[in-house]
Amino acid sequence: MGKLSCKCGHVIRDTHYDLPYKGHVRRDQDDEYSFDVVTRELALLTEAIASGQRDEWIDRNFLPGYPHDDSTEGLISSYLSGFDERFVLQTFECENCGRLWVQKQPQANSYFSYSPDSACFNKVLASARSVGPPIIDGQQAAHSQEQTESIKSEQSRWRSWIGKRLS
Repeated sequence: MGKLSCKCGHVIRDTHYDLPYKGHVRRDQDDEYSFDVVTRELALLTEAIASGQRDEWIDRNFLPGYPHDDSTEGLISSYLSGFDERFVLQTFECENCGRLWVQKQPQANSYFSYSPDSACFNKVLASARSVGPPIIDGQQAAHSQEQTESIKSEQSRWRSWIGKRLS
């Protein structure tokens, strides 16, 4: 995207990673399908590695010239990044007025905007790990112990699943 002019006049810049006002949305109707495809393809990668057919998997999933000596972690990262581009919508929150901008279609340089009830930057797209719980109408919300445990459990489940597939 580069930059986007908000209706309030503020310029939203997409110049690097880890922006507290940028996020991604996956449509619920695509969620299960995309999860199934990724799960299946990563299982095929682990089978290809185990059977000595890693290069064939790379050739099937990447453009010619993709480095065959990339690490398994690099392969997974590249695959997931490319896969997400087909389903994920970029979102931005204006730091001036809080207006939320949502991409109309994946990879399109066209956005819908939504105005919040409170005309302020609510940090709804900022990471909980860097800023704590989100700000709601000027007040910091608290994560419940149950939410924190749920997040940790999900992270642990994913690490275990990936670890089993790669060993």
